[in-house]
Amino acid sequence: MSGPKAGSVGHMIPCFGHTFNEDTWAPNAEGDYFNIGNSIRYISSDAWLSSFIVHDDNYGSNLCIPKGYLSRENAKYAVALLPKDFKYNGLFAEFAASGYFYSLLKQLADVQNPWMNRLLFYSSVQKLILRTVPIDKKGYLQHLSDIDDWEYQKENPKTLQYLKKIGPEKMWMIELSVPDLFSTNLRKIGELLLDATRPFTPQVDFTLFVLARVPGRYFFFDALDVGGTPRFVTVPSALLSHTGLLPSINFSSDT
Repeated sequence: MSGPKAGSVGHMIPCFGHTFNEDTWAPNAEGDYFNIGNSIRYISSDAWLSSFIVHDDNYGSNLCIPKGYLSRENAKYAVALLPKDFKYNGLFAEFAASGYFYSLLKQLADVQNPWMNRLLFYSSVQKLILRTVPIDKKGYLQHLSDIDDWEYQKENPKTLQYLKKIGPEKMWMIELSVPDLFSTNLRKIGELLLDATRPFTPQVDFTLFVLARVPGRYFFFDALDVGGTPRFVTVPSALLSHTGLLPSINFSSDT
């Protein structure tokens, strides 16, 4: 970091977390008051990020730098560290997941569930919320085992056993939510998993797609039909409504 008058002098500080402001005005106002264009099809969870938490050897530890302060004028560059064996970053994962989600819409519309209806409605008005976190297979299975839905229903143990055979060891999990449910209750309606061990490709060819979970159903990619329409294999889920977000980066101890 350096100020406009600092010349070549700079200062590097580590950032290890962030604060979360559930009352922030921006996520709703940007879509309703300002025309952000049809190309913006979702709201990233970082819209609720208030400040980055940093250590500074000049001023002390556990300090907050407001997100708006990190402009090109006073932050020359940022270095982001990827978890071991991850081939691309979370920003690319979120971009790919948005494409996969909208390619799934026709199949998702067949899921008869009131929470699925809410997810589809908010995606149609560009208020789908995506939260992207790295995870490994063991961590994801533990997450599914830990969560319950709004009626305290847990996932079927047989489904968890089946999922042990699916996917690579390292993945990006992109959680799907809607306004209020996400920011106020810290809950989600489902998630997509992407293979983090393959090189990133911007094409929606389902190369990176591992699975999608929505209330009552899992989707696994099968093949592309003539014309490029994706075909999926489905597995029932006992989770029929919204569930809790992943509370933190959830890696097994050997990562």
